[in-house]
Amino acid sequence: MYSSQLTSVKQHHDQWAVRDNTGERKIYENHVNKTTEDWLKVYGLEAQKLTLTDFTREKERYKTDGDIVESGNQNHKKLLNFGTKLMECIGNYHRRIEWLLTGSRKLFGLLRGQNVALLIDVSDNNCSCGRLKTLQESLLKLIDEQMPTREGLYVMPYGTYPRPQFRDLRSINLRSLEDTRQFIRQLHPLGSCNLIEALKLVLKKRKQFDSIVIILGGNPDQPLERISDFISQAVIGLELPLHVVAFDCIQDECCDMLQEIAEITRGRYHCYSSRHEEEIYVSTDMALLKKELDRAVEVMMSMKSLQAGLLSDALEENIHKLSKLVTATSDSTSHLLNFDEGYSTNLNSSKEWLKLNGLKAQKLSIYQLLEPNSFQPTVTYVPILKKEIRAHVYDSMIKFKWPDGSERRVHIDPATFTDYTTSLQKSADLFRSRALWLNSGSRKTLGVVADK
Repeated sequence: MYSSQLTSVKQHHDQWAVRDNTGERKIYENHVNKTTEDWLKVYGLEAQKLTLTDFTREKERYKTDGDIVESGNQNHKKLLNFGTKLMECIGNYHRRIEWLLTGSRKLFGLLRGQNVALLIDVSDNNCSCGRLKTLQESLLKLIDEQMPTREGLYVMPYGTYPRPQFRDLRSINLRSLEDTRQFIRQLHPLGSCNLIEALKLVLKKRKQFDSIVIILGGNPDQPLERISDFISQAVIGLELPLHVVAFDCIQDECCDMLQEIAEITRGRYHCYSSRHEEEIYVSTDMALLKKELDRAVEVMMSMKSLQAGLLSDALEENIHKLSKLVTATSDSTSHLLNFDEGYSTNLNSSKEWLKLNGLKAQKLSIYQLLEPNSFQPTVTYVPILKKEIRAHVYDSMIKFKWPDGSERRVHIDPATFTDYTTSLQKSADLFRSRALWLNSGSRKTLGVVADK
């Protein structure tokens, strides 16, 4: 049995993976024991340099470069990469939320620490109407999923009085985990809810723990203000953050008190409700992720207008150059009368000649130019926002209809655009030379006699 449980934990660890910038799968190091606050220190917008300030800095660097063609090409690619990385982050936040909404993490949150004290409300009110069976099943899931990787565990149900499983912290091993499961299966109502008495007992042993988890299903016996005052005084000078869980609690004032306790101790709050599942998003981990996700969406929305302006600058410059090129080509027909006949007097038919010299042969068709930098906007559904999020970074790109009927967003690199217009001018000169050659001498009257 123990082997299968460890395998289950490993599966929970391995299933959480994302793609890094090279497309390779990457497992988050120590992910099972990492809180969202610590996780965001590595994968948040600041750590990934994807804040609005970072984007503005990239934008200013782009606009201040002197040569819009040479330096603009490289910097504009950086802006597109910025948008791609931002979408990857949003996807990571989405996957993290889904991961937190599964198994015991949905019920009790993600526990921290290696030596855990577990205080369980088994008052008459919290065990009535079938709630005891639900609580037992949930606790067994917590033991199976999150406890095998810890070092020690102290389980203390409390009602009118606390009734700990053992006097002190017990090391986690195969036997202790099975004993704890059996102990949880035998839980029964213990009267009223004397939370202060339970806290007094566990705080006497505080040196044994680095994490205290309080599970509460309803209002305790004592006034909520008294409990908050007691905890405020008890934790003075201590670095012992509490992990408090409102487990299917229907009293709003009880949930508010637990949130206050989490703030006082610099701990974490988790809310589970079988009736209103959306309440889980006020939990500490979920609230942090939602805040980061909102910031990411704000950056994306800002990019829409900022990047539109940047693209306009680059395209306006290059379109102006193309207009001058077209004008110059139209006015330069006279010098083509002195073309080198050895250059264009290919005796093949024009059909054969175009196979070697046409736009497609020279890879100068419009689709060949646009294909490397064409994109189809992606859409990601974000449960926390209850809507689909579209990649607005592509909105500033030019819409272009593809031969298959689909519509793509295209980006033209300034340097590539310049090279393309230069090559296109050479091809235009070549076609004009061929036309003049066909319109001279015997070819004007009899056409080209091609060899077979």
